[in-house]
Amino acid sequence: MPDQLFAPSLPPASDHTLHEKMGLIDTARYLRTMSRNPLEAWGRRHFSEKEIHGRLFWQKSILINDPKKIRHVFVKNASNYGLISARKAILGRLMPNGILVAEGSQWKKTRYVLAPTFTPKHIQKYGAIIRERCMSFSDTIEQFNGTPFSMADAMLGLTLEILMECLFFQHKYFDVALFSQRFEKLLSLAGTPHPADALGLPSWVPRFGYKETSKLVHEIHTQIQDLLHVARATKTSSEDQDILSILLASEVEFTDEEIIDNIIAFVTAGHETTARALTWTFYLLSQSPQHLSELVKEVANAPLTATAPHQWPDLLPFTKAVLQESMRLFPPVVQIARTAFDDDLVGDLKIERGTDMIVSLWVLHRHETLWDKPHVFDPYRFMGDRLKSIKRYSYLPFGLGPRVCIGAHFAMLEAVIVLSSLVRKYRFSLADVVHPVPTMKVTLHPSTSVMMQATEICRPKMS
Repeated sequence: MPDQLFAPSLPPASDHTLHEKMGLIDTARYLRTMSRNPLEAWGRRHFSEKEIHGRLFWQKSILINDPKKIRHVFVKNASNYGLISARKAILGRLMPNGILVAEGSQWKKTRYVLAPTFTPKHIQKYGAIIRERCMSFSDTIEQFNGTPFSMADAMLGLTLEILMECLFFQHKYFDVALFSQRFEKLLSLAGTPHPADALGLPSWVPRFGYKETSKLVHEIHTQIQDLLHVARATKTSSEDQDILSILLASEVEFTDEEIIDNIIAFVTAGHETTARALTWTFYLLSQSPQHLSELVKEVANAPLTATAPHQWPDLLPFTKAVLQESMRLFPPVVQIARTAFDDDLVGDLKIERGTDMIVSLWVLHRHETLWDKPHVFDPYRFMGDRLKSIKRYSYLPFGLGPRVCIGAHFAMLEAVIVLSSLVRKYRFSLADVVHPVPTMKVTLHPSTSVMMQATEICRPKMS
C-alpha cells in the first residue's frame, strides 16, 4: 500500500450544529447553514460519537453511527419507521407517487413489478450497450483535442444516455440534453431543504422562492408524459419490454401519474447518482497517481476484449475497489432517515414516537471508530482481508433494508465498464486551479465543474 495517500478537501465545519437545546439564534444559524450546504452542519463530535440527539423546535432527532442500531432501525424493525417529512417534501414536489417517495401498498406494488428488471441475471444484456456508449463517448472526448472539459457535465450526459438506451426503448424520442439541463437546474434551486421543510411545516405553508421550481417540475412532467404517449403507441413483445411497457402491461394497475412519477424517479436516480460517483472517482484518481497506475495496469492486463462486458467486474477487483472507496468518501446519496411510528428500544437507546432517526453516510463512512484514516483515499480497504474486516452496516452506498437501491447491480456494472473503458484510452488530469468541495443537493455535488484534460494514450479504437 502506498505511503502517501490523498485526502480530498472537505467543506468548512460549522459551529452551528443541531443539538438538544436550540435557542432561536442557534436555530437561525443552523437553518442558514443547512440552506447553504447541509454537510457543514456536521461537527467534529459527529465523526467520533456513536449517537447524538438533537431537537429543532418540536422535532426530535437522533444521529446513529452504531452498525447494530442501524440494522435494528432500518432492517430488523423497519416496519416501525417511515420516510421523514423533509424527504417527502423535497422529492415529493417532483415525483409524489414515485418509488423514492411512496410508502405502504403503493411502494410495495411498484417494487414488486419492477424488481425483476434489475436482477443480476436480467442486467447482463445491458453490458454491451454500456460498452457501446463508452466507445461513442470516447470519440466525443477525442474531439476536445486536449481542451479542458467538465467531467461533471460529461458524466451526467453519458450516464443519462446509457440509462435511456438500456431501460427505455423510446429513448430516441427523448431530448436527453434538455431533461438533464432542467433536472440539474431543479436540484440547484431545490436540492437543499427549505426552512419550512426542515421545520416539518405542512405543505400548505408557502415556500417562497419556489415559483421557478414549480415551472421546472411542470416541464419535466410534460417531457415524461410525451414519452408515455409514445410508449402507448408502440407495441412490444412480452420478451422485449422496457420499464414503461412493464408498467403499462402490469396486472397491477398504475395510474398515469404513478407511471410518470416512477419514470422520473428511475431516470433521475438512475443517472444522477452514478454520474456523481464517476465524477468523484476521476477526480480522486487524478490526485492519486499510484492508484491510477495500479488501475491502468489491471485494466490493460485483463482479457476484456474476449470477455462479455457484464463479466468485467469479476476481472477487475481493483477497479471495483476504487469505485467502492470513492463512494465511501463521496456517497452519491448522502443521508438515510426514517421517523418512528411508535416508541422503540434498541440496546440502551430509547426512541420516542415521532423521532427522526438519521444515518448520514457522509458521517458514517468517515467515522473514526469504524475506519482507519477515514479521510484518505485508499482503495485497498476493499480488497482481501481488509475488506473482510469492514463491519456490516458501516458501508451503505446503496442503502439497506427493504428500501435498498433497486438498481444497485446495474449501477456498479455501469460504473466498472465506464471507468475501465475510458482509462484504457485516456489519462485524465485536473485542469482546475480550485479543487472541488462536496455540496449536498439530494446527491453529493462537486462545488466546481471538475474541469479535466484528456490525453490519449493509444490510437486504436476500443475493441
